Amino acid sequence: MPAQKDTGNQEAAPPPPSARTLPTLAGIAVIVSTAGAAVMIYEFLAIRVLARYFGGAMDVWASEIAICLLGLAAGYGIGGLLADRYRAWWPIGAAFLFAGASALFTETLATWSAEQLLNVDAGLYWHPLLAAATCSFLPLLALGAILPLALRLAAHDINRVGATTG
Repeated sequence: MPAQKDTGNQEAAPPPPSARTLPTLAGIAVIVSTAGAAVMIYEFLAIRVLARYFGGAMDVWASEIAICLLGLAAGYGIGGLLADRYRAWWPIGAAFLFAGASALFTETLATWSAEQLLNVDAGLYWHPLLAAATCSFLPLLALGAILPLALRLAAHDINRVGATTG
């Protein structure tokens, strides 16, 4: 049977990642998983601190989830901008350091903001949201920036970005 002639209509599939890049991809997977776990831990920690002042009602949970999603979305955007500018490991380390350093002040900020807000009688429905924003937004923003930074390091070939991110 004669061999079929390549008509050039189909592109050849790019080769899979080399054995040299697999440890890098594994490291990136660990980094992204750690950031994701930190987001969940941080969210539950903030809920526990806010519950001391506002209770554990649905509005407190909804407020923290909304701030978590807002922080992550802003972090994805900032991380994408940084990833386009710097293709390096140091922004990931800086984001982790910023998230950890700002998380040190969670209880202090939550206590301060809750006490200030409880002294104001107007807009009581906004109090949990404002307190959650005060104590949670910056660390979650920093953790959200890690994903696009890591994906930029993992993606070596524009034709394989989907496989790399998946």
